[in-house]
Amino acid sequence: MPPPDLNLAVPENMPSATGAPPVIEAEPFDSSAFKSDMVKEEYELLRRDHRQLIKMGESYGSFDPLGKIAFLDQLERIEERWDIFFGRLGLIGALSPEYKEQSAAFLQAMGLSPGEFRRLLRRAHDQMRLDAEDERSQR
Repeated sequence: MPPPDLNLAVPENMPSATGAPPVIEAEPFDSSAFKSDMVKEEYELLRRDHRQLIKMGESYGSFDPLGKIAFLDQLERIEERWDIFFGRLGLIGALSPEYKEQSAAFLQAMGLSPGEFRRLLRRAHDQMRLDAEDERSQR
């Protein structure tokens, strides 16, 4: 039995540990985003590069320290490219309202704001980089 003074109530803003966050099913951009062949091409290239990086990351644990650092560098470049792409399409009003709503709901279900999510992601990548640097210095 838990101590009698232990409060077992879950705070209202605490994400559920029993359920998964809502799924993001909406496309991020509306059709107006792809009127230009150049935008379509950039989007497909970015998606391809991102998919290839994800596939490569499946073997991250087997990379040597320099390979891990190079992978993290590539990951940062992909993030920057997405940020720029989303920013440009946001400026022309081509972001899907459904995507924005679903993304906000997803993050809210995890108890995170967009800024907190980005900071958490940055901390994780920084820790991975530190671990790779430590591994490198021990060789």
